[in-house]
Amino acid sequence: KNMLLECKIADLGTACWTYKQFSHDITTRQYRAPEVIVQYKYDEKVDIWSLACLIFELLTGDFLFEPQKEVDKHHITRDIDHLSLMIEICGSMPKILYTQGAQSGQFFNKRHGDLKKIPNIQSLSIKNILIQDYDFNVQDAIEIETFLLPLLKLHPKKRTTAQDILQQQESKTNTW
Repeated sequence: KNMLLECKIADLGTACWTYKQFSHDITTRQYRAPEVIVQYKYDEKVDIWSLACLIFELLTGDFLFEPQKEVDKHHITRDIDHLSLMIEICGSMPKILYTQGAQSGQFFNKRHGDLKKIPNIQSLSIKNILIQDYDFNVQDAIEIETFLLPLLKLHPKKRTTAQDILQQQESKTNTW
């Protein structure tokens, strides 16, 4: 079915300037970009990350990344769980984030970039999640994953821009 979906963003409670960072704890937890968690410098690319998370939620009714408060007796914190979920879907954490964030040393082995408390992380694909968990057809799942992955680049400088998204969408029509 083709449906028209309108969405209004209403809560800008943590809006801030790109040139003046007044907080390390921005955005809703489930939409938080990796650079915010490790306390690396951030810019408007955190909003691109949040947009991808919001789109996934609108399509499925579930969060793409929903970290638990404390996972087990090994004291895996919510931040560590959140980072592990990101790595599962988006791949290895870039060196700039596992070495240069103010909190990077708390989470990562700086030599290899592995999470200290969860060293072996299995990869998942958005496509397979959509097909297996939400009964999306293969073509739609591929299109959605193709659209979302550039918005979910772990390296903030490699993440797509809002202008790139608009130009890409002007050139094609998605059915999902």
